[in-house]
Amino acid sequence: MAEIIGSLERVLLRYPDLDIANLRVVGWGAGEFFKKYYPLISSRIQLEYTVCPWQENQGKFFNGVEVRSPEALMNEDPENTLILVFSYDFSERLSEITYGEFRKFKVMRAVELDVGDVPLMDELQERQRLMDGLSMARSLKGTPKAGIFVQGLAFDFTPQVLAWNRMRFPSAYQCMVTWDHQPRELLDRCRPWLDALILVAQPENKGRHNTNYIARSARLGVEHLAQKGIEYAVRCRSDNLLTGSSIYEAIQHFFAGGRNKGKIAIDLRSGWRHVPFHFSEKTMLARTEDMVRLWSVPEDRLSEADIEHSAGMHFQKLADVTMESYLWKSYARSLGFAAETLRDSYRFAHDRLLPINSRLDWFSYKFIPLFNVKMASEMCFRQSDWDEMMQDQEFALQRASDISALDVSVREFWQRKID
Repeated sequence: MAEIIGSLERVLLRYPDLDIANLRVVGWGAGEFFKKYYPLISSRIQLEYTVCPWQENQGKFFNGVEVRSPEALMNEDPENTLILVFSYDFSERLSEITYGEFRKFKVMRAVELDVGDVPLMDELQERQRLMDGLSMARSLKGTPKAGIFVQGLAFDFTPQVLAWNRMRFPSAYQCMVTWDHQPRELLDRCRPWLDALILVAQPENKGRHNTNYIARSARLGVEHLAQKGIEYAVRCRSDNLLTGSSIYEAIQHFFAGGRNKGKIAIDLRSGWRHVPFHFSEKTMLARTEDMVRLWSVPEDRLSEADIEHSAGMHFQKLADVTMESYLWKSYARSLGFAAETLRDSYRFAHDRLLPINSRLDWFSYKFIPLFNVKMASEMCFRQSDWDEMMQDQEFALQRASDISALDVSVREFWQRKID
């Protein structure tokens, strides 16, 4: 039997002030994921209904739950309605809801197919109960060797992210770059955990998948560290807390004695190994000068309206759509690398990237699931994949060519049809 862990109380990690006693819970999705995994949690959470944009599903009942059009949400109160996302492509659906027509609603991932982060979430729930009484006064002596630059919107949980980082890595400088239009009260709750809070206006053109929002604020953050004379930079998003060993142990491991000049240590878990240049930018460590160069790539001239994206297109066309592929392709070209194919991607990674997860890792509040189910997922990089790419490059490049020749759609990609 599947191992299932979680409860409705987990929603308070994302939305600390929510009244869960009067909460209505609605599903988003009626496809394979919903049909397969909702029965595993249905005894613990009851859905009012689920919504699906596909007309052929609307009006039907799956797993005893009525499927309605997303327009049904117009009759709900966003303040006490939680949308639970049932999808393999959960990050896209979360983004679609968070920034789209239903952005005022509370939204969470329904199920994560792993239980590895359960102890951390238990600890975060314990810390949350103490948050109002937490404080940590400290003054830096001289210029720190390492700095954390946090980038992104300030969420209700971002003060908890910043507090975690400060208490976990007290000797590191921590700054945050975010948008100047956000509530003052929320920003004031962030300030005690920061050495600098940098407020900027959003770019008029956000680029594909918010590329310019991310790139501009990240560039300003790492440039701030450079101006402070800080030698090493750690990239962190405003929804991610840093885990793993100490930053200084990671610096020693990767860069001591002048090793790995020009290389950047990146997170493997969020890179898509079969999509060209889709390396993660969620958590990174590098010499500050190299991090500045990465984030100084030109801003994206395209907008979302210029991007063609369909579930039926070849899955490697995702490289033309995603922020990650745009960033790393642009950076690779600035260094003189070819930057088109999966083979190009692997060559670049071999010469310029390092896997960070054995030393530093991340955990996203944004992706906290209501429930964990013990199940494997092989879409992202594994350490064994990375080792193979580094140690047997010829085999890895041939594998890249074979994968690129597969006739697989985006829909099949999300369904894990490639291994």
